[in-house]
Amino acid sequence: MVTIDGILNLEKPYGITSMETLRRLKRASSQKKVGHTGTLDPIATGVIPICFGKATRLAEDILLNEKEYLVDIRLGLTTDTYDALGKTTAEKLPSNIFLKNIEDALSVFQGEIFQVPPMFSALKHKGVRLYNLARAGLEIPREPRQVYVHSIELIDYSSPIVQLKIRCSKGFYVRSLANDLGAILGCGAIMQGLVRTKSGPFNIEDATPLVEAEEKFRKEEFRDILIPLDAAVSHLPIINVTDEEAKDLS
Repeated sequence: MVTIDGILNLEKPYGITSMETLRRLKRASSQKKVGHTGTLDPIATGVIPICFGKATRLAEDILLNEKEYLVDIRLGLTTDTYDALGKTTAEKLPSNIFLKNIEDALSVFQGEIFQVPPMFSALKHKGVRLYNLARAGLEIPREPRQVYVHSIELIDYSSPIVQLKIRCSKGFYVRSLANDLGAILGCGAIMQGLVRTKSGPFNIEDATPLVEAEEKFRKEEFRDILIPLDAAVSHLPIINVTDEEAKDLS
């Protein structure tokens, strides 16, 4: 079996978990050492960098990268998961919500903010995933987490749908943003759809769809879709050293 080292800029499809995506790539590539860098919900699509072999050592570095999203938020609806896949808990027509109301509300979500993670998330409480506790009907208090929002751009508002472009740090929950926005506006809101368009140096324009990646791995024609390991640290400064200095450093 050929050992594969490199990074795959994968485009995750709608309707499956990040872990299912990973399992499918493991089967197709016959590799054991494979890891993803940043979970996407089943409702979300877009960029997930996948690390193979030696690249898995860089997974934490990639995870720290800035993320970019396009999100559709539906006003007037609240669900237990904060997205369109959850159970409806409240409805209220957003008939009195105008563009200026949304712009004013979004001004709260700029720079360093504190965000409460949703119950339906992969975070753990005493070793148990929160989503498992939520499915059992339990609500666990969650500590607000510090995240950073570089920018939020209001792309479009055609009631009840608000479309935003978000640049944010690791650990940011777009679903929580939707829920918090709905609370500020007083009508409720959910995440209707989400596309991750960028994760660090990895863009959706260059991403390989899952089905295509599986096919290339099965046929062992994967080399043209793998990115060298140094792409993961391309944002770091470069220092040129002599052969002797390189020997000392190593």
